[in-house]
Amino acid sequence: AQLLILMPAVQDKLKNIAVRAIEKNLDADVSVEKIRLRFPKKVIVSGVLIQSGGTDTLLYAGGISAGIRLTSLLKHRIILANLGISDCKGDIGRVLERMTKDTPSVQDQAAQASESTPWEFSIEKFSAESCYLLYTDEKDVGFRLIMDIGLAKMKNGSINLDSVIHFREFDVRNTRV
Repeated sequence: AQLLILMPAVQDKLKNIAVRAIEKNLDADVSVEKIRLRFPKKVIVSGVLIQSGGTDTLLYAGGISAGIRLTSLLKHRIILANLGISDCKGDIGRVLERMTKDTPSVQDQAAQASESTPWEFSIEKFSAESCYLLYTDEKDVGFRLIMDIGLAKMKNGSINLDSVIHFREFDVRNTRV
């Protein structure tokens, strides 16, 4: 079974399943050029495009790569040894608005699966290069955040999606916020 997942045809099938699920959740058109899984722990995604109405681009990511620590999953921990995003442009707020309210989040699903042990999520190294992202929140406090990232690198981090994002090292170049 582990060898089958390394076959490009199997990975393309998994890509198509993921695209359909994201399209349903966002009520948008989604395309992904390719997904490649490298055993045992590397995922590479290229050419991600999310559009509304076929012409209005909500988000584009030229490349996303992640290295996952598999053994930590047994302890209810999702640890990304590294997460990289490149050539990204989009409106994060509009993507979040499109998420259907009746679809449980990953954290909700994990909590339902195991009420006794909460899931922990952390990123050891994060990098973003050539990304232009917008986030507007007009509902609660009303602010607009524009991030024009030339290069950003963060190390030794942790993310609790309910409260805290923390990194011990943060290096930014050619970036405006």
